[in-house]
Amino acid sequence: MTEPHNFTSTEQFQDVNKRIWNQLIREYFRDVSASDDNLDLTTPRQALLKACLHSEDDSLLLTIGRMNLFLHAIPI
Repeated sequence: MTEPHNFTSTEQFQDVNKRIWNQLIREYFRDVSASDDNLDLTTPRQALLKACLHSEDDSLLLTIGRMNLFLHAIPI
């Protein structure tokens, strides 16, 4: 398969990660009924949800930080 003209591996990683990662995060936080825009950031669980969701304009460093935060914050 050929790559698109404007292909970058970083953007491709971020696009795939956003789709898969956010699905995982939303499943884990399925008990939180507020929409992403209406989260109560004074409650720890909703603040953690907001901090872990990948956004379109995230840098690669922030993407990795969000992943690390979730992986280290959840109980094993």
